[in-house]
Amino acid sequence: QGGQFVKASFNYKTESKTAAVLEGEHIDGSYTAKNWVERVVVRGVENAPKKVEITRLSDPFEPLQFSYDRDSKVLTIRKPEALLTSSYKIHIEF
Repeated sequence: QGGQFVKASFNYKTESKTAAVLEGEHIDGSYTAKNWVERVVVRGVENAPKKVEITRLSDPFEPLQFSYDRDSKVLTIRKPEALLTSSYKIHIEF
């Protein structure tokens, strides 16, 4: 609308055998929408996480709901409610 847009990047990286992080970063754009991430699906996760938390720029750690399917090795993180116009990190502990 009116040439406004949001450009964001998402990066999953393994930090150690017991930790990984998913980073969402606002790259460009001036659109001020209140749209947020409803769900994150990560494929190829070898082990079930013990804990998943999010850190937003303005908030401390907040626990998130998640499920893990051992057969398909899929981690689903529900309602991180991270704004697309803000940067955040989702911390995964195994």
